[in-house]
Amino acid sequence: MIPLLFLLSFSFGCRSDGEKINIGGEGEIIDSDNDGLSDEEEIENGSDPNNPDSDGDGIIDGQDPDSNGEKEDWEEEKEDWEEEKEDWEEEKEDWEEEKEDWEEDWDDESDSWSEEDLGNVESDDDYQEGDCCYKLRMRDQYWDGWNGAYVTVNVGNTELIYAMEYGDNTNSVDICGETGSDIEFIYTSGDWDQENRFSIIDPNGEQVYQDGPHPSAGTVYSAQSICESVDSSEEEEEEEEEDPWDWGEPENSESFDATYEAMLYVANSDTEYVICHEAIELIIMNDDISNTISCTTSTGLELIYTISGNTGAVSDSGQGYGYGYPEGEITLTTPAGTTITTDIFGECYNGAYVAMFLWWEHEVQTPTGLPTYGGYIYTD
Repeated sequence: MIPLLFLLSFSFGCRSDGEKINIGGEGEIIDSDNDGLSDEEEIENGSDPNNPDSDGDGIIDGQDPDSNGEKEDWEEEKEDWEEEKEDWEEEKEDWEEEKEDWEEDWDDESDSWSEEDLGNVESDDDYQEGDCCYKLRMRDQYWDGWNGAYVTVNVGNTELIYAMEYGDNTNSVDICGETGSDIEFIYTSGDWDQENRFSIIDPNGEQVYQDGPHPSAGTVYSAQSICESVDSSEEEEEEEEEDPWDWGEPENSESFDATYEAMLYVANSDTEYVICHEAIELIIMNDDISNTISCTTSTGLELIYTISGNTGAVSDSGQGYGYGYPEGEITLTTPAGTTITTDIFGECYNGAYVAMFLWWEHEVQTPTGLPTYGGYIYTD
């Protein structure tokens, strides 16, 4: 009986937590360092089966929930992350301060801009000293003024100066002198002539001169102001009988014939980058849209467009308005000399107001590929 008990006392051992460990026989559990964890468990945990305190923290592995030291490593990494986060926060504060300083500097600089900084010349007002009137129409592509350029207008013995000012894209002035007086227009170049355009309209409403970008310097137009005299007796018109149904609404027009102030935009259809935008005149005669217009890029290159189409006007006098769906072709002549023709489409309306929209797309073969460029024109 005693030998059997003796054998049983050696067939089981005790774990540090009170559980017995088989230390012999088939399926035995081996705890080489007697720390309460079997060698197999220590291998799985990543602790040392031959060292009862694998991470050296004074707690034996069988009682240490972080016997392999991973938690301590995580804590150290967390501390490092917290320190890095603090560094990032400090850098962010520095960036915010730099941004505020930059914005203040930018505001101060932009507030200090003036006509003198940009070289813009101060313009005279409209000249009203007679009934024979010329109109000077000016345009600036980048809205920053003519940067030192200007048009001198000599009417008889009076000298007038006109130029585009900062913040404007277009401007028109009237120069009215006595019939028979001499009139002369002289263009003086500035720093950015590639942005400047102007045209001259005579007293009969005819455009007698147009130039730009890069207008020619010097005397560009001179003439004697001739206006038809009007018999004072003819000026007295009989008062028309008041129409009780005339409420000021515009009459319907069966035609869109007119000269329109419009904007031309050209952009890359994929990137939406605006290649150029330009104030233009769109002339429609007999409902035909036959115009040659141009648009200058930021690099000073000129894109020339030739439009050939029809407004497709439809009159509906019963409703008091007209409308149409323009169609035709538009040909682009690139700065390289190549030409590309495509269809042009649009919509137009003539009633309480007049509006016209035209749009198109070109595929243009370039040295780097075949991008698509879209363009559109709309009236002001």
